[in-house]
Amino acid sequence: MEKLKTIGSIFLILLLFPYVCVMLTGRSPEEKGYKILAADAKEEPGVLEQWVMEILPAQMPVTYELEALKAQAVLIRSNLAFCLQEEGMEPEELSPEALDRWEILHYSLTELMEIWGETLFDEYYEKIFQAVQETQGMVLTYEGRYVDLPYHAVSAGKTRDGELLGEGYSYLKAVECPGDLEAENFLQLVRLETGEELEILSRDEAEYVTEIRQGETIMAGEEFRQAHNLASSCFTLQEQENGRIMTTKGLGHGFGLSMYQARLQACQGKTFLEILEYFYTGMECISFS
Repeated sequence: MEKLKTIGSIFLILLLFPYVCVMLTGRSPEEKGYKILAADAKEEPGVLEQWVMEILPAQMPVTYELEALKAQAVLIRSNLAFCLQEEGMEPEELSPEALDRWEILHYSLTELMEIWGETLFDEYYEKIFQAVQETQGMVLTYEGRYVDLPYHAVSAGKTRDGELLGEGYSYLKAVECPGDLEAENFLQLVRLETGEELEILSRDEAEYVTEIRQGETIMAGEEFRQAHNLASSCFTLQEQENGRIMTTKGLGHGFGLSMYQARLQACQGKTFLEILEYFYTGMECISFS
């Protein structure tokens, strides 16, 4: 009987062990995360900063250098300010539904715990927190207004000029990104499952396809990329006996900041403001209000 009691006690301890750990170490990500943010922020953080915390790890790898993460945090905050401005909303009105409508991915702290794992959660969370805290309230404006600030994962070696998006994007100038050629998955080969004739009609100066004919249909390069789930609209076509092969360069649309190049610039000692100035011209960094 005594032996059974001992076995039962051991089983109970093992069963309750995870809960005991939470109680002793404060492992609840919500409690831990928001306590740190409220206690350590330079000023009482607003709801906007909380959303930046959830969006940043969904956009840029947390393993990237701090200055690159800080640059992305400013972009996130600036783009949120632009969306709020466009819809006449206040920061307090931000919600998961609004972010979904704007196609902005975000992760709750519980989701980040699952993604990163408990071992890395503290380290990664503190890094994200630092990037947001050290840029708290900072946004970019152009000629006194909030504007759309596009970004992408990896360019094709050079970013694209904003004139392709319209007159309102004159702050986007094509810049060289030689380091992007070293990125993982910079080159990808895809077999295209279409029997229709394809003809590339035009490219921009960064070599991205701007217009292509598929059968009798003429479409923009980005439209074609999305239709065929390609990594980039910077691609070439090769006709082979067993089908058509496409070679893509880069990841994303190629406009604005290249996150991989930003990472390399941070490695070279560039500050987040220097990184942002490289990709966006004529910008002013102000405090959000």
